[in-house]
Amino acid sequence: MLTGVVLTLPAQTTRRNSTYQLSVTANVTASVLIQSRDNRNFSPIRGRTNMNVTLPAGTYSLEVSASGHASQTRIITMDRNKAENFTFGTTRRQQPVTARLNITSNVNGASVVISGAGNYSGTAPFRMEIPQGNYTVSVSAPGYTMQSRTLSLQRNENLHFNLQQPLATIQIVIPSESLNRTTNNPMSLINIFDNGMLINSPVFTVQPGQHTIQVISGGFATQATLIVEGGRTYTIRPSLSLSIE
Repeated sequence: MLTGVVLTLPAQTTRRNSTYQLSVTANVTASVLIQSRDNRNFSPIRGRTNMNVTLPAGTYSLEVSASGHASQTRIITMDRNKAENFTFGTTRRQQPVTARLNITSNVNGASVVISGAGNYSGTAPFRMEIPQGNYTVSVSAPGYTMQSRTLSLQRNENLHFNLQQPLATIQIVIPSESLNRTTNNPMSLINIFDNGMLINSPVFTVQPGQHTIQVISGGFATQATLIVEGGRTYTIRPSLSLSIE
């Protein structure tokens, strides 16, 4: 009688000395970190997509990260050649850092124009959150001289513009026939007053408004009151003549 012989064969296992190719790709440029989960002697591998690397058989942690996106991690078993592709969503644009700009003026409703890192406009009082950066701020109003300032906006800022009306020019012209030619420098003997203040020149500038101009020489004096407008020139010609009756 024959006795049967039973042979027990070992189960097939992955050969630990086998190596395989891993390809890592993504729809954006990203950083790649590969770490072994079962081999403490394995040195982590770092790189960038798209990359190809040869790995011993085993289990690995594959982490892929890209700026502006949440990182993605996969656990993979290298028992054959593999290609891993990662898809990231559309990158969100970073919101610019802003600061509050407050603009006031002595003239309510004055026009405000801001140019530079961005372009903005409005009227005083003006308040807006705008991106930080370099700007030129101009404020203007009818009848006033425009003012401009440069600004490096890095934090909340308050700007006040005190607009001024343009000055008027007054010139006193003494007719030559009224001057005493027998005196050296006869103009030096004539005093000119604006609203009671002595003026040392026959040509001077004044603020818009009412002005009383006096011309005094010795015992002779004459005066006139006028309303002046900014930006204009006024010529006053006092004269001394004789009237025969």
